[in-house]
Amino acid sequence: MSAILDKIKTRGYWRIIIRPTVFRANQLSTLDKAHALVKRSAVSIERRGWVFPQVNLDRDLLRGAQDQWVGQESDWHIHLEAWRMYKSAQFVYLGGFWSDWQDQSIWQRPPETWRPTAQLFVGEVIFKLLETYRFAAGMAAAVPEFDALLIHAKLLGLKDRTLSLGMPGRRWELDTRTLISNSLEYKKTFAREDLLGRTDEIALSVAAEVFGDYKWDPGLEMLRTLRGEYLE
Repeated sequence: MSAILDKIKTRGYWRIIIRPTVFRANQLSTLDKAHALVKRSAVSIERRGWVFPQVNLDRDLLRGAQDQWVGQESDWHIHLEAWRMYKSAQFVYLGGFWSDWQDQSIWQRPPETWRPTAQLFVGEVIFKLLETYRFAAGMAAAVPEFDALLIHAKLLGLKDRTLSLGMPGRRWELDTRTLISNSLEYKKTFAREDLLGRTDEIALSVAAEVFGDYKWDPGLEMLRTLRGEYLE
């Protein structure tokens, strides 16, 4: 366990696993190929100003025992994350909620009323799931042998956390909704053609499940609109 991984787990975070449905220990024959797959599949949403996962070419790669995985870790601004790509083509990601690390912001101080672990931003859920499923689609496009991928997204550290739009002044309103459970998880297998052809729709449908667990049903049409609002 690294210091950054330990730090991520002190507040709310995402744990995301993406892997082929058929296990082959050496699906990717070398760590160079594992690294290349991450670089090729990495997602950059312009409005985010951040690449998912963060692939820093100026930083040395981490390597696992017996050269079974390659990865990197980042702790900058409000972004804390760690990722691993195994030679089996299993991708594992842990990333802190942005809302929980506002005290590390290099741009502005958080409001006096701010405290970590208090809120989950609707925009973060939408962004992170778009990034996740676009990354999975990139993996599917890069390796035609992947007939289907299992995607397991888990949110941890949610107990007593309020769902928030995080966008003051916008026309949307959201009543206070707080979660009793400490975690939510969504685990599904998707065929290659679905990931390539319906990437964002799948991501938004999973976002709808997250919000549904908060007893909020915005509907897919509103989520499409919110996607546009957040991406502007």
